[in-house]
Amino acid sequence: MNKTDLMMEVEGINKLLDSLMEKMSEARKDEANAKIYYEHKNQEFTEFSTKLMVDIANDPEIKTSKDPRTGNPNAEWAKLITQQAMLHDKMFNEMSEALYQARDVYYIAQSDAQDIADQIGTVRTKAILVASLLRYMAAVDEDI
Repeated sequence: MNKTDLMMEVEGINKLLDSLMEKMSEARKDEANAKIYYEHKNQEFTEFSTKLMVDIANDPEIKTSKDPRTGNPNAEWAKLITQQAMLHDKMFNEMSEALYQARDVYYIAQSDAQDIADQIGTVRTKAILVASLLRYMAAVDEDI
């Protein structure tokens, strides 16, 4: 490998770093957008599930429901009945699914951004190696 080869390698590294930095910028935007979307879905889900829980808990049928073990109404039984009613609510399940999908998109966006960051780190390490070789060649003024 001679100085010309190393200089061409430096050009290639610079182009690759520029390309990766552009990709990283896009990946960070995608990650931020995915996080915002996930947080909105989470907020919507929290508000909906709280309202649904209150509506179900205030249902006279739930309030007067008796625990089959004791034959009396109690908080533990009412909570269990409320949870079961929520799990059977179509909108609750649709919103849960949307929340899980938004979370998965966010996690994938994070992973994509980290992959690009890892690639940038690898290219920077290679750049350091090439720079060291160029300094060495300048010091001894010969080809490798």
